[in-house]
Amino acid sequence: MSARPATLTVLTPIDDMNFVSSTLPENDHPVYDPLQPYLANERVIVTEGFHKVYAALRNSTGAFPPESPLDWVEVGPTNRWAAFDMDGGTFSTGLNSFEFAVTGSRLDTFGFLELKALRIRLRASSMAYPDYFDKTIVLRDTAVVNSWWSYTNEPIQRQRQHVEFEVPCIPNSTYTVTIEGEGPISIGSFLMGKKKEIGFAQYGVTVGRRTLGEILEDRLTGRRKRIRRGFRRQINLQIFLEPDVTDAVQNQLDELQEVPVLFVGTPGVYECTTVFGDITRSSTTLVGPNENQLTLEI
Repeated sequence: MSARPATLTVLTPIDDMNFVSSTLPENDHPVYDPLQPYLANERVIVTEGFHKVYAALRNSTGAFPPESPLDWVEVGPTNRWAAFDMDGGTFSTGLNSFEFAVTGSRLDTFGFLELKALRIRLRASSMAYPDYFDKTIVLRDTAVVNSWWSYTNEPIQRQRQHVEFEVPCIPNSTYTVTIEGEGPISIGSFLMGKKKEIGFAQYGVTVGRRTLGEILEDRLTGRRKRIRRGFRRQINLQIFLEPDVTDAVQNQLDELQEVPVLFVGTPGVYECTTVFGDITRSSTTLVGPNENQLTLEI
């Protein structure tokens, strides 16, 4: 199905230790002040070590939001840090272009998910090897064009995801990402780590999505109200495993239980087989002396 094996990328979280800079300001709301009295429904941000937005549940003074669940509720990450949130479902947004830089060591895989942009530029540099990688990815148009009418009238549908596998594994590097477009642009998740090749996906892959929103219906009037909360991508597939790597793959999967991973089922073929999430089920069938089959749900 693919000329390249499916990969699981063990992710490196981005926090205050490896974050370098961003052109996106962290000013979604006022920074929390322990001396300031707050009223219910007011919002603040906590930056150092958290980078989260909190909403007040009731009037309070001196209640530190991350440690006061009766006074505050977490809304989500700040705009600057939304793309680094390992829970997903949030977006870092900007206008025309924005840039951020992080550090890492010997990383080879970089994922850009839920993009709304025209192009991405990824640069890598280290003290030993200055500017050793610089690549611009133009996000292709994926709209179906099968007639002159569709060519002239169908809206452009840009590629929403890209995973870069070609970055050399150089220690102690700084990675700089530039997102560019025209007007409002955004990225849902920026992920980086080291990939593990696990085998080749077989035909019969099932991809889908699970809606997180709700439809509330008034019992008296019958009127409906939609609450939109986005969606989660899902994938179910079978992977061919050679017998001599089966035990190693099983050990790797044991280490990745309840740990978010970036999974690319068919690199370079189907974008829809790229999923960021948790492995919810895995099983291995010993088919024969020369072939085993791994089933994954992510």
